[in-house]
Amino acid sequence: MEVIFIRKNKIMLLGVAILLVLSLVLTGCKALKAKKLDPATVTEISGNGDRALIVTSNSELWASGWSSNGELGIVSRGEKPVKLADGVKQAIALPRSTIYLAEDGTLWVMGNDQDFKVFPEAVEKARGNHRRYLTKTKVLTGVRKIAAGEEHVLILRDNGELLGFGDNTFGQLGSDQLARLETIAQDVIDMFAGGDRSYYLTKDGQLFACGANGWGELGFGEWGIISFKGSNHRPIAHSTPQKMADDVKRFCRPATYPDS
Repeated sequence: MEVIFIRKNKIMLLGVAILLVLSLVLTGCKALKAKKLDPATVTEISGNGDRALIVTSNSELWASGWSSNGELGIVSRGEKPVKLADGVKQAIALPRSTIYLAEDGTLWVMGNDQDFKVFPEAVEKARGNHRRYLTKTKVLTGVRKIAAGEEHVLILRDNGELLGFGDNTFGQLGSDQLARLETIAQDVIDMFAGGDRSYYLTKDGQLFACGANGWGELGFGEWGIISFKGSNHRPIAHSTPQKMADDVKRFCRPATYPDS
């Protein structure tokens, strides 16, 4: 497993499989021309075991890591981080693809086209694409924030609508549906996704959660996981969001520590 962190304006990479990589590659699938990435500008890093996504203080999106199957919308052929986009607010690495939110509220996807069948724009662009992956494709507007769990994504829109797509084995999308873009809730002001669970906060201070609860992660003290696979058609456990608390002002944020 790789660990990526920032200390004193330097990017530190620990592990055995991160390749600091990516270059241009196929016609229509090019990285943007840019000067070398300045570590002092890095404000956010996200990723998984194969790739790292880097957002800078001037809203550039850079990437490093594995992309031989188009996970970043290009194919890895180089030995240095590459710039993928400008005007970026957030970026998330999914197992087979990448999704990012632009400062103008547009949502963009790239990578394995099977991950984005819920978006008509992605389906249309993938039609007849022999590469089996998407280059940068705009799929939504009016988006405020995005988050991802193990294999599902939450999308919070400017109007307070919370959407979700991806894996729904444990009801982490707030319903028992498996293959569409779900509206999980309305009047949402914040949300978080982790593992196979989703959490969100409404404007009246109610905190809700849905998804896997094997160790009481949702606060109910129930085991109750039911896998929705094969011929098992029982309702997915906790696919209906459950209220965890009232009068909540905000989610707790991770603690920060001064340099030692």
